[in-house]
Amino acid sequence: MRINQTASQPQIKAAYRTLAKIYHPDIATSSQANIHNFIQIHTAYSILSDPIARARYDLSFAACRCQFTSNRPKKRRGTDQCW
Repeated sequence: MRINQTASQPQIKAAYRTLAKIYHPDIATSSQANIHNFIQIHTAYSILSDPIARARYDLSFAACRCQFTSNRPKKRRGTDQCW
């Protein structure tokens, strides 16, 4: 389940509860994948529910996204020809 980047706290909490019901080790089958998924869900919720930690995450995500989209040389078609 994905949430929007501008999701409110109630939306984040509802998504967390929905996923926790699916992957909680006491409810779901106790496979390593489910336990790992539950730990990731809980970690994500702990970051997104804290306003300061969420701001840090948003800043690091924006910096990472800018790193991949910054000043790439553009290909020019037809300029490599020798006349």
